[in-house]
Amino acid sequence: PALSKKCLVSLEIGSEHGTACDNIGTVYTFGSSNDHLQLGTVTPWPDPSQPAKPLCIEVNDSTSVRTVSCGTNHTLTITSEDEGYTWGANVNGQLGLGHKRPVQRPSLLRAFKRKADPKLLKSVHCGGDYNAALTTDGELHMWGRNIFGQLGLGHCADMSAPQQMSALASLGNVRLLACGTNHVLCVVGDNDIHAWGRGVHGQLGNGFVTKQTTPRRITNLSGNKKAG
Repeated sequence: PALSKKCLVSLEIGSEHGTACDNIGTVYTFGSSNDHLQLGTVTPWPDPSQPAKPLCIEVNDSTSVRTVSCGTNHTLTITSEDEGYTWGANVNGQLGLGHKRPVQRPSLLRAFKRKADPKLLKSVHCGGDYNAALTTDGELHMWGRNIFGQLGLGHCADMSAPQQMSALASLGNVRLLACGTNHVLCVVGDNDIHAWGRGVHGQLGNGFVTKQTTPRRITNLSGNKKAG
């Protein structure tokens, strides 16, 4: 299908693939290869010499998709029922399915469907090989690659299932969130901005050039200055 004829509401790119969602909740993927199953289809790209045409992907046959997010070689989506589906590379557990095997078709993020404490997803954000998800009740969950502490959990171990990041809970709900390749910025409560993860280039904005495994407040941007 030609995306120029679609009304797109969400568009994301990874390292070698892209994902789009139109206004009726249909998902399209495109890219020059499918080496990491990032296109969400069981079929390898048939002819690398030909232009990469968008593929229509069935995420869930009973609901539509409202937003997409791409990591390096994986994709996360949220449906109109606030459920998460994921596919692609998974060497660091970035799919959040409790294992580290690649997945070739969209798979439900069952960690948010536990009967004892089900969660609905408000937004998902992919970093390089990790992810962040905000739930409708204000919780922040992180999973995937964690070599630089980008999950904000106080350690550097990869996590193959979503983990609630409780370090910010006492400050209020996360209002805005952005993921870089290996670091995260967020706005919490009354315009407090926090950062964590890789900091070697000063990208955490808090005066340190080392990795931070837990959120650290960016003093110069927080408090009086408005964000969002």
